[in-house]
This record gives sequence, structure tokens and C-alpha cells, in this order.
Amino acid sequence: MKVSGKSVAVVSLLAMFFATAQFGASPQTAWPHESESGEQGANGKGGRPINFYAIEGLELSILSVSADSNDPIRLKVVFENVSDRDIVLNLGMMLANGKVQLPEEIRLTLTDESGRSRQLHFSDRRYPGVSGRVDDYIVPLRAGSAYTLNLSLRDYWCPKSKEFTLELKPERYTVRAEFTGKSARHLNSDTEGLEFMPFWTGKLKSAAVHFQIGKQG
Repeated sequence: MKVSGKSVAVVSLLAMFFATAQFGASPQTAWPHESESGEQGANGKGGRPINFYAIEGLELSILSVSADSNDPIRLKVVFENVSDRDIVLNLGMMLANGKVQLPEEIRLTLTDESGRSRQLHFSDRRYPGVSGRVDDYIVPLRAGSAYTLNLSLRDYWCPKSKEFTLELKPERYTVRAEFTGKSARHLNSDTEGLEFMPFWTGKLKSAAVHFQIGKQG
């Protein structure tokens, strides 16, 4: 069955209308609910954070922050489809026919004890340039399913302060994840049909998670 561009546009408008009616706000951007203290809430059933915000059926959370001697800070970022319909995520781009996956659409906001915040962008230093074929980093997310990414602060930098390597002093920090969902952007001659997939589009932030570097004074 051939789907026209007009039909896709009509479906998108209807989805935006029902999302607005349900949440009472624009479906394009969602920020998390937090407790009054700003701390991360307790876990709900199955260990899931309870202070998430879901929009258009997508939930974003940081499940854990860990550190070891080889990699100071690692994050588990989780996308969960809490709707009753299947969706598709575009997390960034892939190189070498999928052998290299770069989740560039996931950014982090890091805040230190003084209240200074830095927005961090993803950059895998093993691949400083792009050459050859580029594909979208596509993740099909079935209704009720989740996708977990293991990320490292070593793969993030701050464009505003020109910090290509983050040097974090011993203190308490908070970190949030932010996702910007987009439709397919890197269409090749054999992937033109991707433009008709049900991509989740909009902006979504996780709740803040606290972590400590070094011993607490």
C-alpha cells in the first residue's frame, strides 16, 4: 500500500492533538517531575524510578551511575515504551554499515555543588571524522519494551566551555539525560522507506541523579 505525504501529515496532526488533550501541554517537550527537595525519588515496582516524565508513550530515565578504576563515571540510560503501540527511536547515526553506533541525540546536563551547569555533547574520540556511508541509529521499541545504553562521561565534552576532556574535582554532582527525537535524516538509496516509520519526535529529559566523586567530606 502506498502512503502519501499528505496522509502521513494528517496522522501526525491527529497524534499531536490527542497528546495535547491528554497531557494538557505541547507534546513537543517534556520535563521530569521531581520531589520538592530536588532529590531523586524512591524506586517503584521492579526498581523503576517513580519520578520520571513520559510523553507520547516514551519514558527516559538514568537507572544508575557507577564508577571504577578504569572508567570514572558510567551511566545506564533507559528508554521505555510505556504506550500500547510500537515506536521507533533515532538516537543519532551509524557508520560502517552499523558497526559504529553514535548516540549523538542523547545529551547530558552536569551540575556541580556550586550550581554551575554544563551541557555535554556526545563524541566518540575513536571516530573523529565521518567518511563513507552514514545511516540513522534506529532502535525499534515494541510496546512495553525498554532499551538500555551504557554511556561514559569520557565520551562527552562541553562545547560552550571548550572542555574536550572533563576534569571533575572530588565533590557531589547531579546529571540529567536529554533526548531529542527526530525522524530519519540519513536516507540512502536502499533505506528510503525509513521516512514512513513511526519515529518518536520531540524532547524529553530524565530526572536528576546524584553521584559523588571522591570521599564525601
